[in-house]
Amino acid sequence: MLRWQLPSMQRTCSRNRKRRSSEKSGRKSAVPASFPLSARPGAFRGLTRLNAMDTKSNVEADSNSALRRNLRQVMARAFPVLSRLKTRRFSPARWGRIAIGSRERTRPRLLLFLLALSFALAWCQYWPEDALEAQGLARRRAVTHPGGTGKTVYDCMPETGCLQLSVSGDPVDTSVTSGFYGNLDPTMRRDPNGNHTLYFMYSFPLVVRGANTPAIEIHLASSSDHGATWKFVTNVWPYVKQANGNYSSHEVSNLAAQSVNGTTTWYAISHYYEVPPGGSAANPHNALYVEPVFTESTYYVLSRADDPAQLASPSDSQILICGGTTSAYASLSSPNLTAISGDSGAVTWREPALMVQGDILYLVAQAATANGTFEYLGVFAAQTTGRMPAWNWKYLGKLFEPTDPAQALPSASRPVFTEIDLTQKANGQIVAIMTAMDLTTQQKYGSRTADVATLGTYSPVTPPTMVRDAAGHLIFTGQFTANDLNVPPNQGPGASTYEAMEPDVGLLIARRGIQPNVHGFTFDTGQHPQ
Repeated sequence: MLRWQLPSMQRTCSRNRKRRSSEKSGRKSAVPASFPLSARPGAFRGLTRLNAMDTKSNVEADSNSALRRNLRQVMARAFPVLSRLKTRRFSPARWGRIAIGSRERTRPRLLLFLLALSFALAWCQYWPEDALEAQGLARRRAVTHPGGTGKTVYDCMPETGCLQLSVSGDPVDTSVTSGFYGNLDPTMRRDPNGNHTLYFMYSFPLVVRGANTPAIEIHLASSSDHGATWKFVTNVWPYVKQANGNYSSHEVSNLAAQSVNGTTTWYAISHYYEVPPGGSAANPHNALYVEPVFTESTYYVLSRADDPAQLASPSDSQILICGGTTSAYASLSSPNLTAISGDSGAVTWREPALMVQGDILYLVAQAATANGTFEYLGVFAAQTTGRMPAWNWKYLGKLFEPTDPAQALPSASRPVFTEIDLTQKANGQIVAIMTAMDLTTQQKYGSRTADVATLGTYSPVTPPTMVRDAAGHLIFTGQFTANDLNVPPNQGPGASTYEAMEPDVGLLIARRGIQPNVHGFTFDTGQHPQ
């Protein structure tokens, strides 16, 4: 950019030394009046672009003159103390010397450093985003909420720069007549150690060939270039035909990393249930959830491994059952989340999220009644010492107040938060990501983010608490939607996930359709909560 400008400046410096005597005698150098940079933010940028023009010979002299005129103003902006020096003692015509008192001292290295720094500052300040976009470096812009809350508001659509995640090595057949495909229910985590690899775990819906039965697997992908590309790692939880003729299905998984002395231990959880052959012919849109098999076979599979790729065959694991689980599907001696919570009405627990703090693993799950109605999000915790089957789980309390969902959806008949995810910033602040849903219409209206004051403590047991304002309201830091999906027959976007420690990937949200069956893909919004 400066290959032809800097030599010209050096020649100008030589000519300026010859003018010094004429300046002292009162004669002014022939320097045209300068124009303020504030009047033309692109003026300095325009000088740098001259290097790419074919008319270089015609504009070189003028550009050098303009450069000298602007240099003084740029340096004054970068170094206010220099602007207080007298014009006679610091000017473009005498840029190689500074007068101090009655003596002049040459500062060539210092001034060359200041000159280079001023160019850098000017570049950062005056090169606008439209120029970057013209070079193919499109930026997706966060929008400040008009209410003045400072939260990020973003509508995920292709025209707003929302980008679909594509996993190399895990192709999706979008031509299947069942319409049951995609990568949904995302969870994303960054390895706190090593090269900080990103991991993307997701639901992979499919129809078992030859059996006409829907099932969901849990797949894992990784990225070593900050989310620019993703590669398939393993099928963590594949569907399996059971001895009773049913097919196992795993859904809504979650992933957490624990760092101890520079070593990472990984935890993963998924919701297990079984689907009879053929699914539900009477209700194809809910073909997976066949009662009473769904409730009776529902439980959680929790695994631990030193590498996410090993979660498919973990070194340690545990089963967590629910109040509706029967002995035909799991051992009733396993920890029972319904019994631990003390809420006998919570027949099943859904939509899990994990987070590790120190030696405590937190599990946030959604209580659901016998008819499948979503209720509150409860927080459980266990110490991660010893083998997992010996862990002692405790219930800490509800994460949200009953009126909190209405704050996100004030016009909804029965608002609820669902599809919870958790992440933690570098300063330790925990962020909750949850889907806002109206149970009456089954419409989902995207995700909201809010800060968590504490998930509670294990010993002694203290309840979780959200960050609130003086009036006791939640302070939403983000609102991420896909409003085009709230038009019937669609029912809004799916789950969201966010990794606060990865600056190059924004909140991920699943864009889904429900005709003829649930299908869709995960998209990167490129936006971060406030």
